[in-house]
Amino acid sequence: MWQRFYEKHGNKPGFALVGVAIDALPDGAREFTVQAGCTFPMALDSRNLLNAILGVKTVTNAILLDEAGRLRWQHLHGFRLARPEMYAMAERVVDGDLEDVVANTGLVQESLEVEAIRAELADRPDDPDYLLMLGDALGREGRVEDALTAYRHVLELRPNNPTAHYAIGSVLLSAGKKDEAIAAWRQGLEADPMNFTLRKQIWMIQFPERFYPQIDMRFQVEQIRKEGFPDLSKLPISIRRELADFMQDGET
Repeated sequence: MWQRFYEKHGNKPGFALVGVAIDALPDGAREFTVQAGCTFPMALDSRNLLNAILGVKTVTNAILLDEAGRLRWQHLHGFRLARPEMYAMAERVVDGDLEDVVANTGLVQESLEVEAIRAELADRPDDPDYLLMLGDALGREGRVEDALTAYRHVLELRPNNPTAHYAIGSVLLSAGKKDEAIAAWRQGLEADPMNFTLRKQIWMIQFPERFYPQIDMRFQVEQIRKEGFPDLSKLPISIRRELADFMQDGET
């Protein structure tokens, strides 16, 4: 995509595009450049100096220098033209005022993990697995609303996805929103009544004394019966084995 960008903008005054390959083997970098059909200049960083100087740990990255060679802006880990917001920013660089671009890039530098996942999503924006990964990464960083947005996108694509339902409740719970977490898990149960894990999460929040410091197995049996679990045979085998004795006791 950079090659197409260069073909479109390469002749504009004051603009130069230079690629940097981080590779210990010059022949490998050269072969890749030839196969990619690159006609813009390519430099080789065989000593990984970009990592030492700028903290570059993965590709792709964007570094903006002015005509005096001064570093004016950078976006590390995941700068891909396939991401619409990044393509728009790159075009602003060659078409607009440099000072305005630097002052108002409109792009936020995120963590290495988040940037890497967003880079993958550039090619597959509706991939549930990568959306779940994004939500998990954002959740670990305490970005509750952003994480929820990612998980809810999964449910738009796959309304019955149990992982997304579970994750939404977990993120809400981590933010201290117990009632909203329970509501999210109940919504998951409406889509998947056989999901014992979601039921158990609700019980753990509503009846913590039944789980800590010791798990009350009889309580779980009573809850299963009270809630009319559709098919006990569909419970995970480990749960069925664990509850077997209590189930038999209850029948006598």
